[in-house]
Amino acid sequence: LRKLTHANLAQFYGSQTYENHWTKQIVMTDGAQFVSNNGAAWCLDIIASHQTPALRKKSGGFQFWKLRKLENDPKFMAIAICEDGNYKKLVEQKIPYTDFPFGQLEKGLDMYVEEGSIDGKNLCWVCMLTSER
Repeated sequence: LRKLTHANLAQFYGSQTYENHWTKQIVMTDGAQFVSNNGAAWCLDIIASHQTPALRKKSGGFQFWKLRKLENDPKFMAIAICEDGNYKKLVEQKIPYTDFPFGQLEKGLDMYVEEGSIDGKNLCWVCMLTSER
């Protein structure tokens, strides 16, 4: 988790490779793979686990995912929130324990999930860092 810093995440601008998440619900860009490979795969698991047809329809092809530290809830340490492009909350999942480095990323982690295509033929849902959009 020490590699999850602003400087390391800011280096991603687009993607050269794409990798299927193990659930096959999302395709990860280089930046999303970096997050997954450096101790926060569970963040991508949360996003992938919520990819239902209903959420995809409600989101209109765009999801903004935020991981934030909870300060005033003694039962939970963090919260994952999914919004559509108009700041409407679509999903919320509280997290009772996390080792996420909020000391390094004090504002948490932001990611996008968009309907798109990486081969120009087949539709998929691509998960990326905000700098990769």
